Amino acid sequence: MEIQTFDSYEEMSKTIRRAREAADARVKPWQAAIKSGDHFIRVEALGGDHLTIYGEIIESPYPEDREIFAQPHMKHYRLTRCFSPACPEGEIGDVHVSTIIKLMNRETFELARLTGWPSLTP
Repeated sequence: MEIQTFDSYEEMSKTIRRAREAADARVKPWQAAIKSGDHFIRVEALGGDHLTIYGEIIESPYPEDREIFAQPHMKHYRLTRCFSPACPEGEIGDVHVSTIIKLMNRETFELARLTGWPSLTP
């Protein structure tokens, strides 16, 4: 994890925009097609270690959430429920599709749940 500090809101906004544009440029066609109901794996680097994250793309029941995700700058973000050895009970958030390394079927996702969200070697 990296922590950055900023001297102004404008500087922070510019950095966030540039990072999002760089992430958008890395999106592959199969990632852009990820939709509600899909299951996936992503790996988060933690210093010299890593954390395997299992997720499912979900639909929000709230119209205001759907409006946010419909905005052009959010085109490659998806609302998710994610699980890992660090958070086995799961949490809701959003994920940029460029960070997803593999899709999986529901059966494989359920097997990962039954085995305690195992860590995989990237």
